[in-house]
Amino acid sequence: MSQSTNKKMEAIAKTKNLKGSPRKARLVIDLIRGRNVSQALAILKFTDKRAADPIEKTLRSAIANATYQAEQENIAFKLGHTPRRKPSG
Repeated sequence: MSQSTNKKMEAIAKTKNLKGSPRKARLVIDLIRGRNVSQALAILKFTDKRAADPIEKTLRSAIANATYQAEQENIAFKLGHTPRRKPSG
């Protein structure tokens, strides 16, 4: 049975074959590292770098992955916990 714990949820999304150099992509990634999601999306929207669009797409994919994982854990917890009735008598 799974128990509710306060562990940090992590969602992973990877981009392969990104055009441009890794150094240039890292410049954009460093702008959003450590920010919350809404701030990161706003920064990517107004960043004038070619790598910003694919990184935004990858970030949105990670958000979708985290949402799906949270829903699955919530469902698994609800299914795993069955209340027991007290014996009558």
